[in-house]
Amino acid sequence: MKGTVLERLWARLVPDHQTGCLIWTGAQNGVGYGRMWADGYQLTHRVAYELMVGPIPPGLVIDHLCRVSLCANPAHLEAVTPAVNTQRGNVPAVMAARGAARTHCRSGHEYNAANTYIRPNAPGRDCRICIRERSARYKIRQLGREAS
Repeated sequence: MKGTVLERLWARLVPDHQTGCLIWTGAQNGVGYGRMWADGYQLTHRVAYELMVGPIPPGLVIDHLCRVSLCANPAHLEAVTPAVNTQRGNVPAVMAARGAARTHCRSGHEYNAANTYIRPNAPGRDCRICIRERSARYKIRQLGREAS
């Protein structure tokens, strides 16, 4: 494909009107980030940032504020330190720390001594009320299958 780097970038971006992301539809690297040829293969979000915002300061990386790795919307990109990028990311250790900080389960039940089940063979915890509710729904489904 001929044209300037900016023209080639825009040719492969599709807007997501719900999120505001500009989704790269071209080639990807092995971990889900867009890549394109711009004086060598480069990540598309970095190319977009440098073309539309400016140079990436030394020692900084580009963080996707939207958490969408194929997004190249400069408004969704921020130059941050690698440490900040990791803290914001979906790295298992960070996710575990966020989970440990939660005081309530997804259904709104409080994690307390009586309501918290600590998994013996896996990291994490579960809400005992939710476990009982899931078990009851499962038993009802099984009884319905046996009756058929």
